[in-house]
Amino acid sequence: LAFWIGGSISNIKYLGNRVEKARSGLILMRTDWKDHYAGVQSGSVDNVLFDRLTAETVSPGIYDKYKNQLEGPNATHFVNNITFKNFYQEGSLITSSGSADMNFLGPNVSNVTFGVSTTPLVEVSASTLVTYRNGGNPGKFVISRSGGSTINALTVNYKIHGNATNGTDYSNIQSSATIPAGLSFAEIIISPGLMPSAVAYKTVYLSLNSSDDYILGSNYDALVTIAN
Repeated sequence: LAFWIGGSISNIKYLGNRVEKARSGLILMRTDWKDHYAGVQSGSVDNVLFDRLTAETVSPGIYDKYKNQLEGPNATHFVNNITFKNFYQEGSLITSSGSADMNFLGPNVSNVTFGVSTTPLVEVSASTLVTYRNGGNPGKFVISRSGGSTINALTVNYKIHGNATNGTDYSNIQSSATIPAGLSFAEIIISPGLMPSAVAYKTVYLSLNSSDDYILGSNYDALVTIAN
């Protein structure tokens, strides 16, 4: 987050991001940028949340020897209220700026905190991969949550793809599922209907939608096959 022509950045959430190779540092927040076209411009970075950020390989930044750097040289160019929750860097849980190899440059970097995420992580799997038109076990998707509280119910929205038609090739399912309060999962049942005899199989592909209420895990889609 940097400034070439001035301005401010505030109230941003980065949810569930994964970085494979950060070749020139992972995080650089620069609020005082000297540009040979625009001159010296002001800016600020305020209220930024990184929730479940994972970085696999991080090399030092091109401007400094640190892997992460926040720059706040004065009251106009400041960095404030930066929060990291469940931040993993190169396999280690980061609990402080020191373990993150993070440099604070200037006196106006403040309220940088590290903690545990309370936002649930949501994933989907197909516990029954194949179901048959002429009977047997129905297909089944399982949407699960982990982390955070289960006191309240959680509604998860999703999209249905595949060449099987909802409500025709299988019993109609809605575009969302609610994980009840106190539970960590909800099931979506795929009950096959009749298909033309020439069709060998059809697919039901379910992919989770993103939301501010939860973070998508790596397993955000799943597939059930209806065999004839």
